[in-house]
Amino acid sequence: MKKGMLRSPEDLPEIIYYFLTVAFCWPDYTVRRLAEGTVKSTALSDPVQFVSNLFSYAYNALTESGLDQMMEKAYYSVTNQSEKQEFSLPGRLFRALAVFLFKQVDLDSTSVEQCRKLMVSSLPLCSLPRFVECDGSLWIRTLYRFRCGSEAFFSDEEFCQNLVEIVFATVQLDVKVNMIRLLIAEGDTSSFMNVTIWQKINTLLSAIDISDYYDIPENHYHIFNTPEGVLFNTAVIDENSEENVNAKNLRRDNKAYSYKEQQAEIQLRKELAEKKRAEGKLTKQQEKAIENELKRESNNMHRRSYEMLVSKYAVECLPAFRDAAFDPSEDYLHEIVDHATLRELKSSYLFPEWCEESLEDQIGRTFALLSTLCLDLGCDDEEEELDVDYYRDTMNVSKLLFVLPLLKSVVYSTKWPSSMKFLVVNFIKDAVRKPFIKKDDIGTVPLVEYAQLLLSLIGNHEFSHIFDACNESLGNMADIIEMSDEPTAGVPFYQTLIQYLPDALSDEKRIVALKTLSKLRCTMTSLLKRHQCPDFVHRIFVARFDSSVEVKGLAEQICTDLNVEVNVELCEKLLDDVKFEKINLTAVPEALKAFITVYPNEMNTALIKLKTVYEETKKPSGGEVDQFGRLIVAPKDQSSTRLVPDGLCDADLERRAAMIHAASRVINRFGEVNMNDYLEKECDALSEVAEHDVLREGLVVLLGTFAKDLDKGNPKMTQIFARLIATLSTPSQQVRESVARCNAPLVRLMQEQAKQLLRHLTKLLLSDSTYGEQRGAAYGIGGIVKGLSLYQMKELELMDIIKTSLEAKKSAKKRGGGLLALEILSRQVSVNTLLIKFNLLVRWVTCSNPIYFKL
Repeated sequence: MKKGMLRSPEDLPEIIYYFLTVAFCWPDYTVRRLAEGTVKSTALSDPVQFVSNLFSYAYNALTESGLDQMMEKAYYSVTNQSEKQEFSLPGRLFRALAVFLFKQVDLDSTSVEQCRKLMVSSLPLCSLPRFVECDGSLWIRTLYRFRCGSEAFFSDEEFCQNLVEIVFATVQLDVKVNMIRLLIAEGDTSSFMNVTIWQKINTLLSAIDISDYYDIPENHYHIFNTPEGVLFNTAVIDENSEENVNAKNLRRDNKAYSYKEQQAEIQLRKELAEKKRAEGKLTKQQEKAIENELKRESNNMHRRSYEMLVSKYAVECLPAFRDAAFDPSEDYLHEIVDHATLRELKSSYLFPEWCEESLEDQIGRTFALLSTLCLDLGCDDEEEELDVDYYRDTMNVSKLLFVLPLLKSVVYSTKWPSSMKFLVVNFIKDAVRKPFIKKDDIGTVPLVEYAQLLLSLIGNHEFSHIFDACNESLGNMADIIEMSDEPTAGVPFYQTLIQYLPDALSDEKRIVALKTLSKLRCTMTSLLKRHQCPDFVHRIFVARFDSSVEVKGLAEQICTDLNVEVNVELCEKLLDDVKFEKINLTAVPEALKAFITVYPNEMNTALIKLKTVYEETKKPSGGEVDQFGRLIVAPKDQSSTRLVPDGLCDADLERRAAMIHAASRVINRFGEVNMNDYLEKECDALSEVAEHDVLREGLVVLLGTFAKDLDKGNPKMTQIFARLIATLSTPSQQVRESVARCNAPLVRLMQEQAKQLLRHLTKLLLSDSTYGEQRGAAYGIGGIVKGLSLYQMKELELMDIIKTSLEAKKSAKKRGGGLLALEILSRQVSVNTLLIKFNLLVRWVTCSNPIYFKL
C-alpha cells in the first residue's frame, strides 16, 4: 500500500482509498493507529489532493456504497449484541478521521486554491448528522486556521456560486441543511455566502410551478403520504382473489343451487378470503397484482414528489421565514400573522386551534398589533447608525416582505369591505417610512408592490376617502428612494408611477403619480443627467398638455424643477402613442403639435409614420390556419386602432359634437371611395338597448353625411335612405330627430321615392300601430316634408289627410296620429305653418286620449 501511495493522487487505485476508509472505521483502535501510521510515513507527492480525495471517497462510501452495512458484522462480532438494531458507524470515528486528515496539510503554506479544494471536499463529511453531533464547528475552525483566511477563501464570486451549486446538488437533505448552516454560521462566512445562497433559493422558488398544486386527485395525496413499499389501494387484493365472486354473476335460473344458497356460498368464500388475507396467505394472482399496484403507486408518488404535492411541508416552511422576521412576543404577533396569512391564502393545511376566531377579526387584530411596531421613537435623521436591535423591535424590511402576501390578498379581493382595505392603507402609511428602513436595505424594500397596491385603490369612488392616505404613503416611499446614494435604485419605482400617466380614465391616478414623482427630485435629476430615463421625459412631456388643469400644472412644475428637455427621439414615442386604443385624446395630439413646433423638420417623419400606422392597421390581422390551410381563427379587424371607437358616444355633448364634426369632414373628403360598408356594419352591430342610442345617433348623422356626397342615381343612396327610415323604429327621441334632419337633404335628390315613402308613412301613422311606431312615422314625414316644397306638399294632400284624421270621432288612433304629425311638422317646417295649427286648435281639445291631449 505504501508503494502505491507514492504515486500521484490522480493515479492512485480506488482500492487504496477503500482500504484506508475501512481501516479508519474499524472498531479495533490498533487497526486505526496502523492506518494513521501508514499515511504519516508515506511521502505524499500532493498531500492536499490526497486528503481531498479521501474525504470525498469516505463520504460517498458512507452514503452510496453502504459502508454502514458492510461494517455491521465487524462491530457486532466485537460487541456480541444479541438483538440487532439498525446499525450506523459512530460519528466520533469520522470526526477523528477529519482531524487527522486536516493535520496532514501544512496550514501555513497552503494556497487559496488548495484551501478551497480541501475545504469543499471535506464539507459534506463534516455535515453528516452523526459528525455534527460530535463536533459541529470543526469545519469552521479549520477554515479560520488557514493562512489565507475566510476573506480570501470567499473572495471569488464564481467560486462561491459553484460552491452553492455543489451544496444544493447534495442528495441527502439533512446533510444539505447542515452544509448551509456551516456556510451562513455567525462569523465571516455569513457575510460572504448569505447573498449567494439566497439568490439560489430565490431561483429555485421562482422555478416552482404553482399549477402543480391544483387538480390532484385525493387518492394521489394519500399515496404520497403512504410509506414506500406499503400498499395503499388494498382493494386489488380482493379484486384478484379466487374466492371473490361478484354478486352480479348470480343466476336465478340455476337449477343446481337456489339463489339464497348461492348468496350464502359467496359470503362464506369472502370470509375465508378475509381469514387467509389476515394470515398473510395470498394467491400468486394476488401477489402479482400487489406487485403491479405497488409499482404503479411508486411511480405515481415519485411523479407527485416532483410536482410538489407538499402543502403540509410548505406550511411548515412558512414559520421559518416568519422566525427570520418576527421575534417571539407576549402578544403572539408572530403566530397571528402567520396563521392569518395561511387562512387568507386558503391554505389546504391549517391549524384548527387558530381557526376558531373569525378570519375578519383575526386579520383586524393582526393589523392592530402590526401598527404597534410602527411607533416612531423620535430619532433624528442626523443621528448616527442605529443599533441592530432597534430594527428588530420595530418595523423593518423583513416584516414588510413577510406581510406583503396578506396585504395583496386583502386589497385585491372583492370579499373584504372598504373598512378592511382602509386598515391596509393606514398600515402601509405608518410602516413604509424612513425611520424603519436602513440605507443599505433600500434595494430590498418591495416599494413597487406597495405602490401598486395603493394605486389600484385610487380612482375608485368607493375608496375616495383614502385618497389622502394613499398620497401620503406614496410620498413616504419617494422619501425612502431619496435616501439612496445610487439613483438607479429608484428606476423601478418611477417606472411604476409613469405607467399610470397615460390613463385617461382616472385623473386621480395621474395626479397622485405626478405628486409622487415631484418628490423624487434628486433621483430624477441624476438620472436625467445620465440620460437613463427617456420614458420619464416622454410621459411628463405629454402630461403637460393634459385636459386636467391640475395634472397639467404638476407636469409643468416638474419640467421646470428638473429642467426637462426634449430631443428628436421623442417623435417616435409620441407617434407610438397613437396606436393605443384608449389614448389621452387631448394630451397626445397637443403634445405632438408642440413637438412639431419645436422641431418643424420632423413634420414629414410624423406624417409618414401616421400613414404607416394607418396602412398597418388597415387590413385584418391575427388570423390562424391549420396545416391544411383551413381558417381556424378569423382575422381581427383593426379599425378600433385607427379610428376612435368611443368618440361618437362620449358623455360630454361638446366633445361628441366635435367628433361627429371631425368624422363628417373625413367623410366629405374621402367617404365615397373609402368608407364602403363600414358605417352600415357598425349600425348593424348595435343592439336596441338604450346605452347604444347616443352612438346610433352619431352613426345616423354620418350615414346621412355620406349619402349627401353620392352622385344622383347611385344605388347606394336608396339603400342608405331606406336604412335611415328603418332606424325610425328605434325608441329614442334623439335618434329620430337625427334621422329627420338627415332625410331632408336626401329627399331633394330622390323625390319620387320620397313621395312613395311619404304615402306609406302616412298610412302607418293613421293605422292601429303602437304609439312608438306612430311617433317614428311622424318624424319620417317631417323629414320628407322639409325636403319637399310646399307645392308638392299640397299636391300630396297631406294637410287634408291630417285634417280628416283629426275629425275621425270613432278612432282615437287616427286623431292621435294627426296630432303627432302636426307636432313634428311644426318643428321641421317654417313658422308660416303655425297658422294651420291655430285654425285646428279647437279640434285638438276634443281628443279623448290624455297622451294626445297633452300634445
